[in-house]
Amino acid sequence: MNLPNKLTLTRLLITIPAITVLFMPIPNNKLIGIGFFAIASITDLLDGYIARKHNCATKLGAFFDPLTDKILNNSLLITLLYLDVFPLWIVLAIFIRELFFDAFYKLAVLNNVFIKANYPGKIKSLFLVFGILIGELYLAMNDGLNVFNLEAIYVQNVAYIALIISFIVGFVGTNMILQNVWEDIVGKYEI
Repeated sequence: MNLPNKLTLTRLLITIPAITVLFMPIPNNKLIGIGFFAIASITDLLDGYIARKHNCATKLGAFFDPLTDKILNNSLLITLLYLDVFPLWIVLAIFIRELFFDAFYKLAVLNNVFIKANYPGKIKSLFLVFGILIGELYLAMNDGLNVFNLEAIYVQNVAYIALIISFIVGFVGTNMILQNVWEDIVGKYEI
C-alpha cells in the first residue's frame, strides 16, 4: 500500500473518533472534534497531491479516496444534523445531489466514459469541509468558547451559507459534467 492510500485509510480511521468525541463528556470535546476533522481534511489534500506529484495513483486509491471522503463528510453532516447544527432540508439537498451524481457516475463507468474531477467539484468539497468545520465551531461556542465575541448564531449562519454554496457549486458542476458527457453515455440507449 503506497503513501497516498495509507493517508486515505488514516482519514477513514479518523472518522470514528471525529464523531464520537463530539458526544464524550470531556473538556473541549468540540475543539478536539474540530482537530480530528481538520487532520482528516488535510490527509485528503495530501493524498491527492502526493499521488499526482509522484505519479503513484492507483485504482484502489481512485475508488477508495472519494468513498472515504463521502463516509467522513456525510457522517459528520448527519452528526451535526442530530446535534441541531444543520436543518434537515440542507443535509437532504446535499445527499440527494450526491446520490444523483453517484448514480450518473456509475452509469458513465458502465459505458466506459471516464469523468475527471473538475474545479466545481473541488470548490464544492472545499465549501462542504468549511461548513462542517464552522458547524463544529458553532458547537464549541455553544459550550462556552469565545471567538472574537461573536454570537454563536452568526457562526451557525456562516456554516449554513457554506453548505448552500457547496450545494449550488456541486449542482452547477454536475450539470457541466452532464452537458459534456451526456451523449457519450445515453447516446447508446433509446429514451
